[in-house]
Amino acid sequence: MNHSVAKYALEALIAGALFAVIWIAFNIIAKPDDRIGGYRQLVEQHATAEARATATHCDDHGRVNYSFEAQGKTFVGETYWLAQPCDSIRPGIIFPVNYAPSDPALNTTMEPEEAYSFHLSQLFFNVLWVAGIVFLLVGWRFRKKA
Repeated sequence: MNHSVAKYALEALIAGALFAVIWIAFNIIAKPDDRIGGYRQLVEQHATAEARATATHCDDHGRVNYSFEAQGKTFVGETYWLAQPCDSIRPGIIFPVNYAPSDPALNTTMEPEEAYSFHLSQLFFNVLWVAGIVFLLVGWRFRKKA
């Protein structure tokens, strides 16, 4: 292995590791319903409540806002994951929501296992996608001049 290839591989590894650290830090400090660890918590222990749609935003990927009661308080959330198409949902429609008993602000309309798998795959996709871009950008530095 020549020196430039080793240097290229080392730079790509460092850039990928840096991105992974930044992404993991983002997932630790992000709002609870975006954290991978939070969805893992839901897999281990969750409760179910009836949520009521409060608003729809069908032009925004079919987003539905909702609220639900848990532990004597009202919590809110938003989802893209309902069995019905967004345009058939009206405010007031009721559907199930899964939440963490220790923190009902962590909630999802997906089954907890599906939510965890989905968000974990999103994390891996984002890490690999950005690592691929970094790999290509670093590789351009070592292209031979024609």
